Amino acid sequence: MRDRKIKISWLIAHILVCHFASAQDNPLSIPLANLKTPNSPCFQLLDISPSSVEHPGNPKEFAVSALSQLNNGNGIPKNFAYEIAPYWFFKPQSENVYKYINVDASHSAAHYYTGILRKLAISIASTFSDSTSGSLLNNTNYISFGIRTNLITIRKNSNIDNIIQDIHNLHGIQGSCTVVGQTATELAQCERSHPNYKTDSAALQNDMNETPLFQLDAAAAYSEAYAANSFNNSRFNRSAEWITATFGESFWRNHRDKFYLMGMFKLLQDKILTDTAKSVFENKSAIDLGGKLSYSNGNFLIGVEFVQRTYAGDKAISSNRCVGIIQYKMNDNLYLTTSFGQNFGSTHNLFTLVGLNFGFGNKGLSLPD
Repeated sequence: MRDRKIKISWLIAHILVCHFASAQDNPLSIPLANLKTPNSPCFQLLDISPSSVEHPGNPKEFAVSALSQLNNGNGIPKNFAYEIAPYWFFKPQSENVYKYINVDASHSAAHYYTGILRKLAISIASTFSDSTSGSLLNNTNYISFGIRTNLITIRKNSNIDNIIQDIHNLHGIQGSCTVVGQTATELAQCERSHPNYKTDSAALQNDMNETPLFQLDAAAAYSEAYAANSFNNSRFNRSAEWITATFGESFWRNHRDKFYLMGMFKLLQDKILTDTAKSVFENKSAIDLGGKLSYSNGNFLIGVEFVQRTYAGDKAISSNRCVGIIQYKMNDNLYLTTSFGQNFGSTHNLFTLVGLNFGFGNKGLSLPD
């Protein structure tokens, strides 16, 4: 059954690659750079994600994540998550650069709220555990559902000024190419042949890619467990709600060098096996509190995170997670992530995890009037 699940997952991924590869953006749109769907909150809930403290990201329309723990003796992925960003499947024609980053040319509005719908992503994950890993029990399937979005984003005033100036420059190019009776394709060809078009469009993408000073994200997830891979043996496993605060800084004109300082606060409801002989489970509440420090240079990211999990009234089962993370951007649609270190759970919780994140869809934004 697990082999069939793997084949179905890769078939879905292949179909979506073909579908989105054939889709074309409006020729007048500005493509968004460095789109990446972060790790699914479903995996984060189950403590099998490469990172518990996740970097903010601009979601692709659809994403598939596959994870494999290398120290369980089997390198074949058994953990899959699928995520969709509904807003970008039904993107309104009026969506433009200013609306996307909530900037207005007059600076008359606050620039803190980016729009919950624009960053909203819904996910579902399937996980099979054939060995005890933290709270994941042997020979158990887990199905989880998650949701995440961005609440607040604060950008530098200088970054906003640069974006507005870049848009004015592109409007000048567009104005010089506009001719009565001209088709959109003819206008796009004229724009792209302008000597300043490549420089100015690249400048806009770079300035939009500059790391905001502050971002606040929220997520929630719920999971059920199915012992012995049987639907009749279902039980509540875990649920959680959490927020992540990120302070970032970019360096150089192209904003490739980035530093992140992050903090995470999570409220957790867990159903823990307290009596193995009688298969007795008890509901326990816990708090996760942790942070992460990372550096990114274009396609490469390295970081370290620490999270302390404290169960209310039961310090004996409290534990922590401390891992190092390395991520490499293989192309615009594929990210490879490796994490290694100590996971939550018992003293025998050293793990190495490799994950692949496939993103599908290329968003493009029109210039504001």
